[in-house]
Amino acid sequence: MTRIFTLIICLVLFFSSNAQPPNYAFQAESGTYTPLVGGTVAVITSGDFDDGFSNALPIGFTFTYNGTNYTTISASANGWTALGTNITVTTSTTNLTSAANRPKLAPLYEDIHLVSNSNLTYVTTGVVGSRVFTLQWANCLWDFAATTPSISFQVKLYEGTNVIEFVYQQESGSVELNSSGGAAIGITTTATGSGSFLSLSDAGTNPSVSSTVETLNIGVRPATGQIYRWIPYCAASATNTTGEKISNFTYNTINNNSVSTAGYENFSNTSTTVYLLPTSTLPFSTTISSFVPTDEVKIFIDFNHDGDFNDASETVYTSTGPLASGTVTGNITIPALSSTVLSGRTRLRIRLHDTGNGPNATSCGTSTTGQVEDYSIDIQTCVEANITSQPANTTICNSGTGSITIATTGTNLTHQWQISTNGGGSFTDIANSSTYAGVSTRTLTITGATLAMNNYQYRVVINGTCTPANTTSAAAILTVNTPAAITTNPVDGNRCAGTSISFTSAASGSSPSYQWQVSTDGGFNYTNLSGATSATHTLSNVSMGLNGNRYRCVATVLSCGSITSAPAILTVYALPVVTISVAPIDQLKPGITTYVTAGSVPSPVNYVWKFNNTIIQGANTRSVLADVNGIGKYNVTVTDINGCSNTSPDLDVKALSSDKLFIYPNPNNGQFTVRWYSYWIFEKFVVTITSASGSVVAKKVFNTNNNYYPMQFDLRGLATGIYMVHVFDEYTGTEAVGKVFIQR
Repeated sequence: MTRIFTLIICLVLFFSSNAQPPNYAFQAESGTYTPLVGGTVAVITSGDFDDGFSNALPIGFTFTYNGTNYTTISASANGWTALGTNITVTTSTTNLTSAANRPKLAPLYEDIHLVSNSNLTYVTTGVVGSRVFTLQWANCLWDFAATTPSISFQVKLYEGTNVIEFVYQQESGSVELNSSGGAAIGITTTATGSGSFLSLSDAGTNPSVSSTVETLNIGVRPATGQIYRWIPYCAASATNTTGEKISNFTYNTINNNSVSTAGYENFSNTSTTVYLLPTSTLPFSTTISSFVPTDEVKIFIDFNHDGDFNDASETVYTSTGPLASGTVTGNITIPALSSTVLSGRTRLRIRLHDTGNGPNATSCGTSTTGQVEDYSIDIQTCVEANITSQPANTTICNSGTGSITIATTGTNLTHQWQISTNGGGSFTDIANSSTYAGVSTRTLTITGATLAMNNYQYRVVINGTCTPANTTSAAAILTVNTPAAITTNPVDGNRCAGTSISFTSAASGSSPSYQWQVSTDGGFNYTNLSGATSATHTLSNVSMGLNGNRYRCVATVLSCGSITSAPAILTVYALPVVTISVAPIDQLKPGITTYVTAGSVPSPVNYVWKFNNTIIQGANTRSVLADVNGIGKYNVTVTDINGCSNTSPDLDVKALSSDKLFIYPNPNNGQFTVRWYSYWIFEKFVVTITSASGSVVAKKVFNTNNNYYPMQFDLRGLATGIYMVHVFDEYTGTEAVGKVFIQR
């Protein structure tokens, strides 16, 4: 697409009154504040150091302001002056347009307070022809209620050039705005009302200047060394305008008709804003009346704001050939901004003169025949729209209110919100209604969103002075959510210490999120549980410290808020205390028994016995019987009336030592068991069975693994009789002998 950049304009302001602003150019620059030393105290003769004033201070030379000569100046403690007149009305109220005490020069018109009269001084310095008058307010309190000086400032008047300067220095205190809304900085004419002043927009390094907007709320101090300079425009006129005058001048939004025959007409309150990209050309036309065909039209623009039109390129148009009555057309080119072409308000001057009758083709001075008119133009750089923040996807609760915002920069931008109800297939403009507000602003407000609007898309169409037509933003998707409602409450639960428990809650609504909370004080206060963000919350290895805690779940739907479930109470049972004992004896040998008995608090309902880590099948009673085969370790797992289980410590049933050889049953049918106590559990026994005649009828070797290892024999083939049993310990060399009676 070919992009054609054109010079666009803002609305021109017309004024029906005769009031015109001071005939001055404005410059802002950084320089040096030089404190006044040895000046004369401007004695406050009326009022006090807060709202008083000092009248008729001698300037020391003739100072020309806006075409009028002055030799005296009066100073108000509130940071302003009046040229050539005594101050008759003093007030702390900031107002450049008030009728009294004009013309005003106001470096800092505010309800400031002088610490003492000696802080208001003046002096005239220099040689005749180039003298400088300086009036200084030193160490001022910004607002009468302040306690520490925050600003010093000066007004300087220059002989010959008639330039005015406001110069500033920050002090250690801060700005206070206790009794007023801020300060004004500017200059006025002797006239009153709108258009009779030039007012700065702020106290920055490059404030704008307005003759129609009076800024009265400056609350930030100018920087140290900040200079605001006012430079008078040179006078221009003509002595004979009858029949040779400018009847109309049209440029940008200026279209001004004039019937006056004055040699000079000040239309500087008639202004237009010109936007650059970065150089722009704009047509103009002027209608002239002339008795003779020897006229010339010249147009000048003060690009560098220095109060003249003599710098390079400041003559922007010169007609060609002699002119007679009629309309002159041409183009005015505004160069790119630079150190010599500044942005902001400046002066355009058009001159009609007769080249054959006392010609004067310069921007200043008087010509014999013709007319001069001054206008104001505001030169600004034109900036294409830039979307610094696209509309973001937005969620609104059903029937709720929300907004979608775009952030943009650019010159003279307009915004129009559009809607798509078909997934971005097409968009239409939105009109303000009960549902939508701000459709032509950067923020679209949606009121009473409905579920039917879910997934609607919204974008902005942007137009502007330097922006391609109908530039569109990205689209934001609207999500309309249904509020959460608890459908499942968690239920009370009980668990034994050391086990796990889960609580579950459920909520309806648009994708609710969950957050579990716990109360440890009976439900008075709840705190979030870290990481507990699912519908089910599981507690592992619960301890007695959790007993009585309450657990609830907060379900949240984005933009719709939260709803909380009923709480569930956790009961944690302590594990039973299990004891184990042996009685009547804790040591056994063949033929002797004892009981191993369990105890439990609270009462048990089930027992599981283990012997040497192996479950004793069928042993579900409080006690188990132990004989010589039960020498070893016992423990018992008890389940109590709460269903909680715990295991006792191990208990050892030991072997009772004996030198006796145990043979049983005896007598027998040839099947019998031999046991002999061994101190060492792991031994090697050799058992020999001999008959009465001494013959060996059986011999076995046994590797033992307990104190009374059972050594079993089956000699049912032997004849009835008494046999000798001989046991030999190969490790210790000891032995034992006994008899066994076999009968058939």
